[in-house]
Amino acid sequence: FAEAEGADYVGVGPVYPTGTKSDTGAVLGLDGLRRVVSHASLPCVAIGGITAENAEAVTACGVAGCCVISGILGQSDIARAMRTLRDAVERGRQHATGRRSEQ
Repeated sequence: FAEAEGADYVGVGPVYPTGTKSDTGAVLGLDGLRRVVSHASLPCVAIGGITAENAEAVTACGVAGCCVISGILGQSDIARAMRTLRDAVERGRQHATGRRSEQ
């Protein structure tokens, strides 16, 4: 449906509990995220509770990207938080790519 309406990606979440929004649906977790990504015809962007500590695992699920708010803006050193998050996402992409090539 989203693609027919002109969407070029799908936001998927919340992956984890989040304090940013109170009107979210049920938390998907990594297994739920993997299921959505595996069935989606559009690139998926994960959202909800994503931090530098869990971004690697989230990205390894095969998402095109992560939407992060408090995991960056809630940190005392935003530049450092961005670098740490970027590194975690890159590691996750490497895991996702390696897993796909093994299948």
